[in-house]
Amino acid sequence: MKPFSSFIGTSTFDAYPAREDIEWSNFWWDSANKKTEKRYLLIGDSTIRMVRHALADAIKSPVDMIGSSSNIDDVLFVSQVDAFFASALYRRYDAIFVQMGHHGRVGRDGGPFEKSDEDNFENALTVFLQFLAQFSDRIIVESIFDSVVPPVKRIDRWLIRHHLKPEAFDNKINIVTRRKNDIAKSVVNILSANGVNCKYLDINALANGNQFLRVDHIHFEGKAIPFIVKMMMAEL
Repeated sequence: MKPFSSFIGTSTFDAYPAREDIEWSNFWWDSANKKTEKRYLLIGDSTIRMVRHALADAIKSPVDMIGSSSNIDDVLFVSQVDAFFASALYRRYDAIFVQMGHHGRVGRDGGPFEKSDEDNFENALTVFLQFLAQFSDRIIVESIFDSVVPPVKRIDRWLIRHHLKPEAFDNKINIVTRRKNDIAKSVVNILSANGVNCKYLDINALANGNQFLRVDHIHFEGKAIPFIVKMMMAEL
């Protein structure tokens, strides 16, 4: 198996302005002490991590995870992916879910997300999915979530919680969100037409359409988790 670093080559970056104040990563090997018939993998940040346990319970199979706040083309992320698969605990997954792009909605120089950054994201996602095809015959790419501006006043929080006032979408950030989602969908369509078994799941539109609320700027309330899990299971 070839490492991700060999797929992406020199298209990575090591630019501090584009990183956050704290970058993090973590791995999960679920039921690592058991031999199981099926096993699944999630790759993303805290928005997909919040459904990991519920998904494992629903499908009654272990769900591993690579969690990271880094950009998909950041050497930090690339090194973590290589470290996870180098462990060789599991070489095949029944399905891999990928939700990348919430972090890194600025350019490599820390400024606005420009056309060159779109191209970098498209290239990195393309080779990442090609890399993952070594480990699974079923890859599902999920759209990233829209962001909202959390209400400051208590009365606004109460009105929103009781569906008497809509959430305020952060259109400045969501412009990048939608551009990334469009790119992800296009990448999936191209790869799928060229023999890579991958699908696009617009979980953002589905969750928005069911009027689930967010507990902060991006994470959905607990009642959204069973719905999201159900939509993920429909792809299996």
